[in-house]
Amino acid sequence: MDKMAQIDVPKSEKAGLIISRANTLVKLERYREALRHYNDSLHLHLKDITLDRDREYLQAYTVLLRDHTARRLDPSHSITISKQKVLELGKKATLLVRADYQFD
Repeated sequence: MDKMAQIDVPKSEKAGLIISRANTLVKLERYREALRHYNDSLHLHLKDITLDRDREYLQAYTVLLRDHTARRLDPSHSITISKQKVLELGKKATLLVRADYQFD
């Protein structure tokens, strides 16, 4: 069983934890594992975020990071959302979400 599944946190916070874990895996150059976590977050956990503007920002943020990670494995992979679009959505997200999920 995945260790993330064992963590007892509110459903709305689980997506953020998985995104953070994926970001760490990218820094460790474990790209395939990071892609799995980005996809899990997109398909299983982002729907649990109740505030639309936070969910939309985190979804766009995750898609952009996932695409860039996939491109490291396959240079022909296309980027499906622009960083500018993600930053625009970030302006609408709550301060807490923006503070936790911004670009390095």
